[in-house]
Amino acid sequence: MRHLNNSKPLAVTVSYPPPNTFIKIVAQDSMSTTQFYRPTANEWYPDHTHAPMYDDGQCVDGPLRLRPQWMVADPDHIIDPSALSPTVYWYVNGQQITSTSPSSDYYVDSDQLVVRKNLTHLTPATIYCECRVTDPRTSTPLVLSDTITLVAVLHADEQWCVELLSARTRHHHPLSSPSTQYSFVGEARLGSAVKTADVAWFWDYSLDNGANWSAVTQDKYWYVSGLGTSTLVIDVDYVDSISIRCRINTEASSVAPDIAAMATGSISWLYPDLRPYVYSLGGDKVMSDTTEMTFGLMVHRGKQPDLTLAQQRDWLLCSWVLRQQGSQQTPVHLDSSDVIVTVPDTRLRSNNATKYIVDPNVIFRGPYDAMITSGNDVMQTSAGDVMFMRN
Repeated sequence: MRHLNNSKPLAVTVSYPPPNTFIKIVAQDSMSTTQFYRPTANEWYPDHTHAPMYDDGQCVDGPLRLRPQWMVADPDHIIDPSALSPTVYWYVNGQQITSTSPSSDYYVDSDQLVVRKNLTHLTPATIYCECRVTDPRTSTPLVLSDTITLVAVLHADEQWCVELLSARTRHHHPLSSPSTQYSFVGEARLGSAVKTADVAWFWDYSLDNGANWSAVTQDKYWYVSGLGTSTLVIDVDYVDSISIRCRINTEASSVAPDIAAMATGSISWLYPDLRPYVYSLGGDKVMSDTTEMTFGLMVHRGKQPDLTLAQQRDWLLCSWVLRQQGSQQTPVHLDSSDVIVTVPDTRLRSNNATKYIVDPNVIFRGPYDAMITSGNDVMQTSAGDVMFMRN
């Protein structure tokens, strides 16, 4: 028999269809994964901090036990599910739970996650379970995962609600508003029942659009009245932008609020669109007998009457300068902050017909602020009253 020198072996591979997988996070003893919260009594049902309680063989109160219900199978029935030993990992809000201490809010017991923490509608918990198992046919790792959210639901007929009856966002028009005092009126309800008079009221303020909050106190210059009541009155002549927040305690108490019911509002100055123009009482030429020239302002306001001289002096601050037209020289500051300035002829005369430009650099004044000394002390009158001036 003659052997062939060009014979080659045949490579044979075995291919398996992908397995069918399933996983679901289920509660042990069929306990509900949703809690119900009664804010008036500060009670949860079920309460995960209580000892386990059973009713007709079912656990109805106490810690919540979660386990993975999983399945791995193939069409050829080669995989024996009972021979698989998955490794189970639990995560809560993205953090892996490794504690096995029964005193922890979340701890692992075998392949189960035990929850001992009560939740609220504002602080839910996202539970993520991951099972890792090896396909015995191919030694390929399989990863099965599921996610559920644990949350507490408020009783509809006992849900507290706080609202502001006034507009949430308001503007103060300094030139036309009839008053500088504004009221924030709060209303508290339990379900549909108005409970405004039955709760304790707390007021906070923020000067940085809600990034930081502080309690309203009587020593604030802009505070008028309303601490401890449902109506807070402030005077925006002492602050140009402020956010206000009201909170409640469901009992007539001076301690911090016990529920997360609140409402916020804000008020800010709406500065007018002004267009000031300079005029001269003596025209635009310096005559030989001129000893001085007087300049003033005409201030136009869109769709409103022009500002009167009294309004200009009340609201405008000028920093007058005199500069040569077309020159790079530093402008000369005139000693005046009034809306009318008098310039002596010595500053305006020139032998080479130089033209000058009078610029008022107008600034619209803001709210009042306390006057401070160079040592950062608040200035007061002899009677002890704080002295204020517009910014």
